[in-house]
Amino acid sequence: MRIDFRAWCAANLTVDQKLGDEWVCTCPACGKTKLAVNVAKSVWQCWTCRFAGREAKTLIATVLGLSPSAADAYMLTRVV
Repeated sequence: MRIDFRAWCAANLTVDQKLGDEWVCTCPACGKTKLAVNVAKSVWQCWTCRFAGREAKTLIATVLGLSPSAADAYMLTRVV
């Protein structure tokens, strides 16, 4: 089982624009509205600070201020 990345992003990120699976959000690393998130592929990249990744855990840890192990535990409690 895995986390519903689309639902998590909708609930935890400031979404500025939605174009299908491509969303523009406020970057948790730099605060600029330049974070491009593909909610279908679970990938993201900030066009300002280059914060990017392919693992939901990394984005969750950054947004919530968690360690990687705490992000793992968090994800286990929020599966679909």
